[in-house]
Amino acid sequence: MSEPEGIRPVRRLTEEGIAVLRNCLVGLRRGERDEATMQALVSDVQYTEPIESGETLDGNRLFESQRDMIQYFVETLGNEFIDRHRKDRGFWSWVALFYSHQMLKEAKKPGTDSCWIFELDNPRESRRHYFAGSIYLYKDFEKCCEEAKEIMFSGKLTAFGGMRDAVTYTPEMARIPAVMEVVGWLYYSPDSTRKIKPGSAIQDKPGTIRDLIRVLAQFAKTRDFYAVEDAVELWDLLPDQFDRFKSGLVH
Repeated sequence: MSEPEGIRPVRRLTEEGIAVLRNCLVGLRRGERDEATMQALVSDVQYTEPIESGETLDGNRLFESQRDMIQYFVETLGNEFIDRHRKDRGFWSWVALFYSHQMLKEAKKPGTDSCWIFELDNPRESRRHYFAGSIYLYKDFEKCCEEAKEIMFSGKLTAFGGMRDAVTYTPEMARIPAVMEVVGWLYYSPDSTRKIKPGSAIQDKPGTIRDLIRVLAQFAKTRDFYAVEDAVELWDLLPDQFDRFKSGLVH
């Protein structure tokens, strides 16, 4: 497998470069080993272009979790750069390409195209991007409790999972601090590898995350929860099926 070459100035893929990356992903799914082509594409002047602001990334940096990756990007690139490139499809697609060696080691399959190619105009696809999806969701979570952040960002770079899928399927939900506070209180488990209580993300079961979303949709017809301070009232209003995840806790 080709290895990255350490610290490099950041670049962006052109639309032609994105098309080449897409073809590489097709090849990988067919069992054709195309990692060398992907690494060569990282600095190919025909398919990439420089970003003239001087930032660099270390391609040899391995990330233990999404949260580890987010911290590295914020510290290395800075919030101003990250905010400025929020809609930069070419940059974030290049980032996924740059770190392709790690994702291909973590995952048995390369994932859907949207995991690699940042599809900004499709929120339900852009949330799956290995880098931009996690980073910008985390920024939406900045006012949320640590338990909610642990639930959402403790997994590997390639992890998505039922909990994160349920929470982010309706984009507005992840931006309501009171809701995410309650998610953390209900489902966080410090002793679990995935940081969630067993059964939290099972579909069609009472008290799980998808049941919570259904209940919140009903509450939204008559109540307006938003601020973290509203979380206690929301917690108290939850029906009995959530008691098994409340575990007797009082907030």
